[in-house]
Amino acid sequence: MKYGVHFGYFTQEWNTDIKPLIPRAANLGFDVLEVGPFPAMIQQDYKEMDEVNRIADENNIELTYCMGLSSDINLNSSDDATREKGIRTLQTILQSIDYMGGNQLSGILYGEWPALFTEVKSMNEKKQTLARVKASLREVLKTAEERDIMCSLEVVNRFEQWLLNSVDEGMAFIKELNHPNCTLLLDTFHMNIEEDDTIDAIRRAGEADVIGHFHVVENNRKVPHAGSKKMDWTGILQALKSTDYQGRIVFEPFVKPEGPIGKDIRIWRDLSHGADRIELDRQLKDGLEFVKATYG
Repeated sequence: MKYGVHFGYFTQEWNTDIKPLIPRAANLGFDVLEVGPFPAMIQQDYKEMDEVNRIADENNIELTYCMGLSSDINLNSSDDATREKGIRTLQTILQSIDYMGGNQLSGILYGEWPALFTEVKSMNEKKQTLARVKASLREVLKTAEERDIMCSLEVVNRFEQWLLNSVDEGMAFIKELNHPNCTLLLDTFHMNIEEDDTIDAIRRAGEADVIGHFHVVENNRKVPHAGSKKMDWTGILQALKSTDYQGRIVFEPFVKPEGPIGKDIRIWRDLSHGADRIELDRQLKDGLEFVKATYG
């Protein structure tokens, strides 16, 4: 099992220089740093991508990629030009991931995030909207298959998207899409909100062999920790282990308000209680040790 951390724990800016974050993740004991596709990847700036790769190699860190779609590249848009731009953008990102030696793109790859819900008129719109997404994703997945990259669609809570909120909805969509390079990203924060039984949902997704990526975080987006009063980490992690999951476990905590990340994630108070960089790193390292020990 490889363990990773999302870069957003270390910064309040989506568009940030990830190079200094790579050794920081390595020094805390992580194998993976999860990042958003940074500008050089969109621009296919090979010199900058090579530099990022060099630093990652020096620190024995693997990079994975996670994103949500902005409104101008929304694959569920009713506007043909917007969907076409989204397809082209995702294809470019996949080409850059392949150049960098990566094999994982995950997130809300099917719609706008954070969603403004402008497309929602009634629930009758959902089937039609998902049909547009499927048609668009099939074009994106052609590139993913050519590049041997797994695309994992994140099932998120109702306040962030409206198309895939539950594991059952995600599983049904994956079944209809029926593509070997498309799986689900399950996230304990979102499951805590939407699932009747998170542990059972993990097992059912595992039995269907659709878990391609997994995020761990407390119910309020803090770092997973021993003695949690809300999350049954033993049950959750052992359920994942029982599925013979072969992917990565990535920490995705967000604790600091302010900045684009704090705004988009809706962090309206300091969940770190004023922790400085040293304390933030200690909490994350303790969480990693706890999850490793619990997963076994």
